[in-house]
Amino acid sequence: MTIGTMATFGILWKDQAINLHWARYPESKPKSKTEEEGREEFKKILARRKDNWVRKDDDPERRHGYIAPSDAEANVALASEVTKDPELAAKLGDIGKWYSNELIDEVNAFDKAAIIKQAREFKA
Repeated sequence: MTIGTMATFGILWKDQAINLHWARYPESKPKSKTEEEGREEFKKILARRKDNWVRKDDDPERRHGYIAPSDAEANVALASEVTKDPELAAKLGDIGKWYSNELIDEVNAFDKAAIIKQAREFKA
């Protein structure tokens, strides 16, 4: 799955998207909190990222995943809050090293209707 397909799937079925992510990247599952706390934290991050994944109707930028520099900075601020690390932005340095829109056209080269159908029919 690409970021675009996962974003579409994740918006429709957050819990299964989290389960799939943790199954694929088990090291990302929280170790210092309960699974439910980790899941709620993950949902907050997904909700914030959804603003970049699903463009608003009046937004001239319609591609999934496009991230304006101000949105990238807001994502770092949210991650700093969630991780309780007020120095995170300073540790990361130039946000341009971490966020790029270089691959956005490639990310959006998928059949959205097919992914929506797959998400709706997904059996855990």
